[in-house]
Amino acid sequence: MALKVLKINQSPDVDDKTYTIKNRFNKEEAAEMAVTYAIDGTPTQGRSCEVWVYECNNETRKLLKKLGHGDSLNISYEKGKWTEVAVTNPLLSANSNEVISIIRYPSLEGKYKGKVIFSGENPKLDAMYTITLSELDIEIKDTLATCNFEFHKAYARDGFYAKGTALKGKADPLGNVTIIGAVQAFTYPKGSPGCCDFPQVKEDPKCAKMNANPYFWKFTGKVSAEGGKYFLKGSIAAGLSAKKFMKASENLYKFETERE
Repeated sequence: MALKVLKINQSPDVDDKTYTIKNRFNKEEAAEMAVTYAIDGTPTQGRSCEVWVYECNNETRKLLKKLGHGDSLNISYEKGKWTEVAVTNPLLSANSNEVISIIRYPSLEGKYKGKVIFSGENPKLDAMYTITLSELDIEIKDTLATCNFEFHKAYARDGFYAKGTALKGKADPLGNVTIIGAVQAFTYPKGSPGCCDFPQVKEDPKCAKMNANPYFWKFTGKVSAEGGKYFLKGSIAAGLSAKKFMKASENLYKFETERE
């Protein structure tokens, strides 16, 4: 039986905050080769490898997870802590390093600028409206995501305006982002006598019909890397509360941003 312990610490010149540790041993292969038998039927040692991941600091050493074949664990760097990985291998000749893979994830922090667009899943509805204003700013800092946006769409006989300021949400180390917040929103009868067109409508409440209840938008997206650039793309759902979003609204809009 061979035992190898790897210590993983953050180098001072590395800004990445997240990495994944994976037991690369194939599940099917492990099941087939975990036990072999001699000619007389006596079981012998196979190639199965076991991996334990520990969180350590100067005072404690805590087991985070035992990784089975094909299992992985996401780790986030924390100041004053490091990770130790213990690998056991019944074959002394096997190389324990071949069992473990470590995948680093670059920092996703920064400011992402873009716009709200139609989803394209309802071409007839999309064709009825024109987006005349769409400005979207999202900032990711550690696990906090904040959003500011201004949006307006016009129809032949009405319009819709929405604005969100400092909406707050969460971003995980793998780039999944969710932001929910109340927005200022109104519709206005563009074709009614004496009414205004946007943007004058913002300055004349008589032209607008405010929503009776608070209006909420939920941004759900993911950061991805393409050609050396980082993009945050996803979809938007609308609702009347922070926990109640209309299913029919989920396919109306999507958003696309790029990190500055």
